[in-house]
Amino acid sequence: MHKSKGITRDIVIVLNMNSDMMGMPATRESDPILDAMLSKEDNFPFAEERRLFYVAITRAREATYLIANRKNPSPFIFEISNHIKEAYGRLCPKCHTGELIRKRGKHGDFLYCSNYAYGCNYLKKL
Repeated sequence: MHKSKGITRDIVIVLNMNSDMMGMPATRESDPILDAMLSKEDNFPFAEERRLFYVAITRAREATYLIANRKNPSPFIFEISNHIKEAYGRLCPKCHTGELIRKRGKHGDFLYCSNYAYGCNYLKKL
């Protein structure tokens, strides 16, 4: 993505648009040395990665494809289109990327987040 600034192609495919350690935005811990070197003027979450994402999706003349795991998509995907957010279904109110899944347990029905395996512990009894 860094090298694509100023370059255009007919079709752009952006891989790993997941919300995980190596995704976009990366959920790994920030490097304290790198943080010290970057400006702190942006109070917006993931500001630098957001700019890089914008560069990537604006390089296409005809079409841009974003490839993500449905169970753990990047929040950036939902920010570019309300249509995508509506089509995706009910999003978790805690992590805002997981889908709420209805399940029947021994104590009755409940909703849980599809990102449970990735650390989101949202749970709601029905």
